Amino acid sequence: SDFMKDWLAVEESYLGTMVEQECRRSDSCQTCGVKEASWRCLSCFGVPELCQGCMRSTHQKLLFHALEVWDKDHWSAASSTSLGLTINMGHDGAICPCANAPSWHTNNHDADDWMDVDDADDGDDIHADNTAKKTLAQEIMDYRRGTPLQLYADDTTERRRQQVSHITVIDVSGVYELPINWCQCEPMTAHHKQLLDMRLYPGSQKAPRTAFTFDVLNDFMVANLEMKVAPNAYWRRLMRVTNTNHPDVIPDRYRELTRCARQWLRLTTRQQHGHGYGLHDEETAVGSLAPFCMACPQPGKNLPEDWKNTGPKWMHYQHLVLDGNFKQQNLHMRRPENNVGFADGLAYTVNKEKYEAHLASTENNYARSTCNNHRAVQSKRHTNHLQSTGIVSVACARHGGFVPNATADLKAGEKQANSDAVASNAGWQWPLLLGIILYYDIMCQYIINFAKRMKKSKHLSWPDGVELIPAIGLFHVHGHKDECVAKFSPTFIEGTGHVDGEILETLWAALNDIAASTLNMSTSWRVDVLNAHMRWSNLRKIMEIGAFVCR
Repeated sequence: SDFMKDWLAVEESYLGTMVEQECRRSDSCQTCGVKEASWRCLSCFGVPELCQGCMRSTHQKLLFHALEVWDKDHWSAASSTSLGLTINMGHDGAICPCANAPSWHTNNHDADDWMDVDDADDGDDIHADNTAKKTLAQEIMDYRRGTPLQLYADDTTERRRQQVSHITVIDVSGVYELPINWCQCEPMTAHHKQLLDMRLYPGSQKAPRTAFTFDVLNDFMVANLEMKVAPNAYWRRLMRVTNTNHPDVIPDRYRELTRCARQWLRLTTRQQHGHGYGLHDEETAVGSLAPFCMACPQPGKNLPEDWKNTGPKWMHYQHLVLDGNFKQQNLHMRRPENNVGFADGLAYTVNKEKYEAHLASTENNYARSTCNNHRAVQSKRHTNHLQSTGIVSVACARHGGFVPNATADLKAGEKQANSDAVASNAGWQWPLLLGIILYYDIMCQYIINFAKRMKKSKHLSWPDGVELIPAIGLFHVHGHKDECVAKFSPTFIEGTGHVDGEILETLWAALNDIAASTLNMSTSWRVDVLNAHMRWSNLRKIMEIGAFVCR
């Protein structure tokens, strides 16, 4: 294109500018003009080159900026750890007045208390110019430099050294290890609460030694939901961002990332859906964490009060499609006692306890198909190593919105008992509707005894007054017998319009991008991830459908 041709003309100039930026612009600090410009910040606009003291004073609350230190004849990556900065809890980032902080916390603007271990000899008096005797207070790592550092403090503070602690903080810009000063004001605030107040998410609740910034957790959520980035891949990215050449110096916090990301997903989802205000009934209602489709007819939401008297009744039919997905498998947990569930039945997946009770009360009768061979319904293959052989779900057939409380695990094949559970739950989402057109690949076999199964079941039912109109999607119906085409094809069903009844196939294509990562997840973590991606799919449609229909 013309843009690329224009760029070729300035390529060498651009490269020259980038090379020049690797040099030091001035020998003296841009702020004080006295000391050597030994530090620069790549995150600050204009890339200021300052002395250590000025850089420290300007970055007291900018702990996660990308810093570099001048090393003889080149800039070398460093972090706020080497700069001597600390994390101060409470008091807007200032040191707690009640904390027994060592002297190096309060008088370190000019003192160079941090020292690279490799640069210090055992016999050297590194503080020869100071009258106060110094003693080792702490050893800590600068992961960007890949070297350990030693912090020296006044000997008078030696009795307080046990109070000096550090914490590993993970940000979008990388992994940091920093000293931390906890707030000591009465009444004492728990450490994990102090971290939350500073927008740092604690890795544990009792004695947190790892924390994640809210920004990095949000960034991971978007990367996972939009680009299907697995947690392991995202952690490797953080390692490379911190230290490209030596990521092995960075401590493994992958386990903490997955745990905190799951908790963060739970908290942000509840907050976005209005939880946290003491409304117990609303918060525990089925589907309270599952937005649906704003375009589908829903009495009490987007239909007028007299909608039953407005136009033909098929105008207000709900169009739903039911289908199974055998790519969304899940292995058995090695330690099922470690499985901790969250929102069971409040989002898109069914309540596990009720679902398993329904399956246990259902007879496994493999009826012979009267139509063409359907592998899904007749599959008898058992895979002992799998906790789930796939999922079955219901979505609106017109817009592709996943229906709340209408996704369940498959155990072996796409049995009618599995489909009955999600179909029944979907039907009860709209008990006031006049009818539901349900599209299913094997509807000719599924519908035969549907009413009998609903009536016989101890756990399922179909809402009275809601007519069920069976249909088969346009792609699959032509694989059936001719009489199935005449009876179940959307082409011949009044009120269907131009609906192919196959939209779940397109939704599976996007959802299957995470199948490899959910395969090895714990049972409940997988459920949370599936719910999150279904919610994300629905939210995108809700946000975009207004502009789409107005084109």
